[in-house]
Amino acid sequence: MVQISHLIFGLVYIIMPFYLASYIYAMIHNGKQLILGVFILIWTNDSLSYLIGKKWGKRKIAISISPKKSIEGVIGGLFFCLILGFFLFKIWKEKYWFILGITVPIFSTIGDLIESTIKRSYSVKNSGILFPGHGGFLDRLDSFIFVVPIIATVVASLVYIF
Repeated sequence: MVQISHLIFGLVYIIMPFYLASYIYAMIHNGKQLILGVFILIWTNDSLSYLIGKKWGKRKIAISISPKKSIEGVIGGLFFCLILGFFLFKIWKEKYWFILGITVPIFSTIGDLIESTIKRSYSVKNSGILFPGHGGFLDRLDSFIFVVPIIATVVASLVYIF
């Protein structure tokens, strides 16, 4: 019974965000730009959080879950995503980029911590062998998997507000 519930959780955890992403891509005005922009924000957050945390990170967030993730890194990633959100607004002229510049890095970090928690609960270091040294395929997409449902909700709400 436990294995079945884990299988169902895994399927929902992975399939639902990609379904929502395909819906956003196909059905929402500027959906292609939105998905691309979300990936760019996630990659910016991941890369700059890592670089800033490695250089200046002193205070750790969750040592038992992700021992190298620091408060300084998270703040650095958020800062650069805010700047990027401003540039995406200037390029694509959609007001929601300001909100996504804040939302994406916050939920991207949460998604990364949740995926690390899931892996640690199964005593797994890497979630696959497709990307050696990068934690596996799921590590490359953990933030996207967690962020897309939030983005779908935020953008759907903002479409009606603006």
